[in-house]
Amino acid sequence: MKNIKNKLIFSLCSISLLSGCGNSFSPALPQLAKPKVSMFNTISSPDNDLLQSLNRAIDFSTGTKNTYNNYNVKFYIDGPQAFPEVEKEIANAKESIYIEVFKFSAGFAGQRIAEALVKKAKEGVDVRVVYNFLENNNIKHLQYMGRNGVKVETFNKEVFTSTGVNITHRKLYIFDGVKAFTGGMNIGDHYADGNIHDTLMSYEGEAVKETIKEFFYDWKRSGGEIDEQMKKTLEKPFTGSGNMPLRITVTSPQEKDREADIKRMMITAINHAKKNIKIAMPYFSDDELIERLISAKKRGVDVTVIIPKENNVSLFNQLSKLTVNQFVQGGVQPYWGGSLNKKFNHSKVMTVDDVWTTIGSCNADYRAFHVNQELNMAISDPQFTNEFNQRYFAYHLQNAEKAAYEDFPWYKKPLYSFLEGIDRLF
Repeated sequence: MKNIKNKLIFSLCSISLLSGCGNSFSPALPQLAKPKVSMFNTISSPDNDLLQSLNRAIDFSTGTKNTYNNYNVKFYIDGPQAFPEVEKEIANAKESIYIEVFKFSAGFAGQRIAEALVKKAKEGVDVRVVYNFLENNNIKHLQYMGRNGVKVETFNKEVFTSTGVNITHRKLYIFDGVKAFTGGMNIGDHYADGNIHDTLMSYEGEAVKETIKEFFYDWKRSGGEIDEQMKKTLEKPFTGSGNMPLRITVTSPQEKDREADIKRMMITAINHAKKNIKIAMPYFSDDELIERLISAKKRGVDVTVIIPKENNVSLFNQLSKLTVNQFVQGGVQPYWGGSLNKKFNHSKVMTVDDVWTTIGSCNADYRAFHVNQELNMAISDPQFTNEFNQRYFAYHLQNAEKAAYEDFPWYKKPLYSFLEGIDRLF
């Protein structure tokens, strides 16, 4: 029954959900303060029992493993902090630039980055871009790149596949085979200017090689060839050293045993939480994840949930009210994010027990957990997690208000009953 329901909601809502992830949302607003970006090279508590137990459980549930030779790990909150770093890496690249994004918009930021990529291609750098077919309507800048030395491929031009409308929703930026960025930021003015809240992280080391392999898979799926020049990026030696544990998990519905690793990782982390869970999601409707969070609360875990009060997808303005009702009925106090600064929060993040963080492209809905190409990074480090909680969650809770159960008027109940029935298919 759940599979039938999933396909029904997918058929009814795909276009709305796809367009929402890339659309602009709000006018220019005051920016989040830009504190110094910290760098993490070494795990701060390697013998932490909570962390070891959690990682063993995720190893078992997903079949994935942490990589350990990682260093220069940083996180960026909002575009004004992240985009200058990405553009600096583009300017400094000497051998290769690989970019995979859901949306590569044709605004000022998109055109600026397109020009920078063309410049690097003309200098002899191997520049490759994968963008998603759906949601990129104006592709003149992408065509311009293709005519000027940038190798450009379109993901899933066929639209319908055996696993549904399989889009790439990943955000990958990889430079010279040694440094990568991932998170929730598309290329567009509202991300670059900070008018949409979002997160990005960068890292060097072993996890970059795993990120390159994920890019290769989607490049090939898009019709590109994995040539010798690309293979050489996997052979690039590390330029530093560290021991920051990073784990890549994916949603990749056409890869056996990897179809829903992100969901399995998140549920395992929730199930093993002992003290606290903090989660912020723009599109939050997965019943199983909601139920696991409620169960964690009932066993004494402090659960913080932040959902945008005003969404850029009209369907989720309704579904979020149902999600809030589920949490309130289950004893969890959710928060409406952006209530004070009126900014939409597009980031997809979660921390557990002040020791573990995940940042990435994956939302908490059926499409993200089962149908899209998604990529999340998990960072197993107390110092990283504590700083992320202070800089990210503390800020967003200050700009949030408690969400209350909403008893809908009788004339709205047929609509909400219909939406709730569909939502339970997730």
